Amino acid sequence: MNYDPYDLADEYETQYKKLADAEAQLAEVEAFKPIIKANEMLKSQANSLGAKEMDALASDAFGEICKAIVLATKNAKLEKGALDLIKIKWETWRTEQANNRNIERLTR
Repeated sequence: MNYDPYDLADEYETQYKKLADAEAQLAEVEAFKPIIKANEMLKSQANSLGAKEMDALASDAFGEICKAIVLATKNAKLEKGALDLIKIKWETWRTEQANNRNIERLTR
């Protein structure tokens, strides 16, 4: 495989920004989870704290935020995997360059 190190560096920079955006989105969605839980507990007509919490956890809004967290986590992990792939390409390129230098040295 023949990779251009400059292209890989540009690709790495772009992917790193995508990963940062994905992680920021995950953090933002996770921050809403306790807010939604608290709002749903306030809406609950139950008398005990435990019953209010059960109502909140069973609410549609809480279920939706949990689904959003799952999707944001998946997206962040996919972006991290793409970044790792670029690192593998870089290391492959470096190994090939070192091997080529060794071959040149041996064939002189």
